[in-house]
Amino acid sequence: MQMGRILWCLIATAMSCALTVPDAGATNALQMPADNSMVSARVSITQRIRIASDIRAAVGRYFAHWQGMPANDNFAADFEDYTRTIAATDSRRDFDLATLMLFAHLHNGHTGFHDHWLVAHSGGPVGIAVERHHGRWLIVSSHRVGLSPGDVIIGVNGTSMDEFYADKKRYIAASSARARADKLFIRPFLFPEHFVLTLADGSKATIDRSVALLPHRHSADEKPRAEGGWPSGTYYHAIPSFDAPKYEKAAVAFVKEHRDAKTLVLDLRGNGGGNTPEDLIHALIVSPYRSMAEASAMSVGLLAAYGSFADASEAPNAPRFRAIASAMHNYFERPMMYWPGRIIAPDQPIYYGRLIVLIDRHCASACEDLLMPLKTSDRATLIGETSYGSTGQPYIKDYNNGMGFRVGAKREFFGNGQPFEGVGIQPDIAVDITAPDLKQGRDPILDAAHVLAARGTNSTADDNTLSDHQ
Repeated sequence: MQMGRILWCLIATAMSCALTVPDAGATNALQMPADNSMVSARVSITQRIRIASDIRAAVGRYFAHWQGMPANDNFAADFEDYTRTIAATDSRRDFDLATLMLFAHLHNGHTGFHDHWLVAHSGGPVGIAVERHHGRWLIVSSHRVGLSPGDVIIGVNGTSMDEFYADKKRYIAASSARARADKLFIRPFLFPEHFVLTLADGSKATIDRSVALLPHRHSADEKPRAEGGWPSGTYYHAIPSFDAPKYEKAAVAFVKEHRDAKTLVLDLRGNGGGNTPEDLIHALIVSPYRSMAEASAMSVGLLAAYGSFADASEAPNAPRFRAIASAMHNYFERPMMYWPGRIIAPDQPIYYGRLIVLIDRHCASACEDLLMPLKTSDRATLIGETSYGSTGQPYIKDYNNGMGFRVGAKREFFGNGQPFEGVGIQPDIAVDITAPDLKQGRDPILDAAHVLAARGTNSTADDNTLSDHQ
């Protein structure tokens, strides 16, 4: 079914319900009241039509990640199911969940829907941070009594953890299976208000999301990182984010202060991105490198018309004609504009010495914009986990009522054309986080950095040669 026809079905539903479903505040439907508690738990048919129309138009025009979708996914069919679902109810929660599921079908970390109302009206947070490591659901930090870093979860309310996740992952948008799993416990609306976790040791812990959280029980990875204990001439600096200029400014100031140091250690773990740290890149890069290749959707009306030709045509099924029509459909349905990476020369670098960088699965977006030139130019030795694997400028739509969505408008590749999205940047020295590490308060990534810094090498190039033998 064509998208325009689907939206007309929604409009027809609105007309048929006009006498029975009140549309309170329709003229001001997309404005968020100052008091969030007064926001309606209903979504008018006018709102649903508008948001569905905006989503379809934005995805069709801006989405740059079609090749990242599984071969058996069909967004047109998903959207048709979505419109039927949202036409049948004015429940805001049902609308939100349906919209989250639609966006999850796009399999992209920079494409998704949010509604602050859903979070605010779904009870308190789960209160534990959980990551999936080698198929095990590992607690890495906790605010809840009876649960500690290093505990392994195997069930929720008598259902196995994997079965529970299999039911909930349909609402989580991400570019990789690892990233999707790691988001589960930070989506409290996917959990009951009260539930029981079964741990691998057979014990059980009850979580009541209405109960206030305990003081944070840190994992090793989240403890304040002491700057002491490094060899002479080695200096350490953590960069928690790039979402405010102060973090990059502090990092550049650190580099300037220690420009004559033998070794600098930068800790980027947990850095979810923000703005690309161009000044820091310039301060550290000392040799030419190839930037990421990029692609974006190319929206041209005539090409879209050619793309629909095969479906719209009623001409006879002559094999030659159908072959031509099929080719037009394949080439023009979702055309992309692609430009290769370019060679970028150093621009007045500040620091030429040895560089060690700590990374993890949460280093994303602008954080990866820094990792990429460090990795591809062999400027730094990266220690830890493979990075998140998602970046790209999104198109953003905000409805001023707590709702909004974004659509990833740029897909990046490594300069050699290899995929980046959903893959990430691999460390030179891979370090796993284990349950015993967390139980005993060890930080194996930081420990590996201490070992490397203590070696008598003279440069990052020497470190990377050694890392081949880890």
